[in-house]
Amino acid sequence: ELDSAGAVRKSYNDSFQYLAALKWPRPDLMILTEVRNGTVSVSNLPVPFVTGGVPSIGLVFHAAHAPNFQFNCEGLGQWRGQPAWQVRFEQRLDRPAQIHDWSEKGQTYPVILKGRAWISTGAYHLLRVETDLVKPIPEVRLELHHMTIEYAAVKSSNGKELWLPSYAEVYSRFRGRFFRQQHDFANFTLFSVDSNEKIKQ
Repeated sequence: ELDSAGAVRKSYNDSFQYLAALKWPRPDLMILTEVRNGTVSVSNLPVPFVTGGVPSIGLVFHAAHAPNFQFNCEGLGQWRGQPAWQVRFEQRLDRPAQIHDWSEKGQTYPVILKGRAWISTGAYHLLRVETDLVKPIPEVRLELHHMTIEYAAVKSSNGKELWLPSYAEVYSRFRGRFFRQQHDFANFTLFSVDSNEKIKQ
């Protein structure tokens, strides 16, 4: 928690066994489920809110969700010394907001997002994303929610490479107070589950 000058008032640090499970129930929808230390609920933490869904932000560019956004290429820039395309995106108001939401007391409030991404010029890997609210969410008194997410290559056991969040920083103004959250992701283990069914007479 920060004061109005940005100085830390309270702090909390913890480490979790974190699982992110991605489901694709239909072509226009992908669903992310998060588990920390074996449970979905994180209500026992000594913080006023927990930022979840960091891995889902990159799904803005997936074919399942890209039609819900307006994209504009702002030209060639750089990220950590390598050339990168800068792409601005914003949620279309005539399409459903499915990437991020806030939940409180059983109620869910979709977040209308806008942001900017840095994408590598050669392989088109997602390197960095910054997001902001298009408009506040007065129902939960969320006035500001700025996320910065950095991505890194993670190799699976079959040699394939995925670019996943390695670091995230979140600044929020929630119920009149300022908060900063930092997420560090490490020690990745990748797996997939698939099933096939054959019915005989």
